[in-house]
Amino acid sequence: MNPLSFGKLEKKYPQTPQAYYDLIKQALFEVQDLRYAIEYESDGMETAMGFIGQLESHLQNMANAMKEGCYQFGNEDLPFMGIAKKNHLQALPFRVLLQDINHVHKNGLDTRDD
Repeated sequence: MNPLSFGKLEKKYPQTPQAYYDLIKQALFEVQDLRYAIEYESDGMETAMGFIGQLESHLQNMANAMKEGCYQFGNEDLPFMGIAKKNHLQALPFRVLLQDINHVHKNGLDTRDD
């Protein structure tokens, strides 16, 4: 392989249920961080105020299902994807994280070897 050739960079997705759970918990942390930002500086955050509770509820339900061992992957978008698709990065700075969680939900854990 040519040392200057970088090839195609592939995104890594969780390979284990624990890693997927950790991704969901990271999203919950980001929601809490956004909630604090809204409380501290509400100017320009009206959009986020409208969806933060619903988003947190969806993610918490997912985390609980993972913890209880009853989470089911599926073929449809997760309920919060409507929120993620409607909002730009300024209102939802961790939108890519939500898209990654949705990708794993729809496609399963990454079983490729490193």
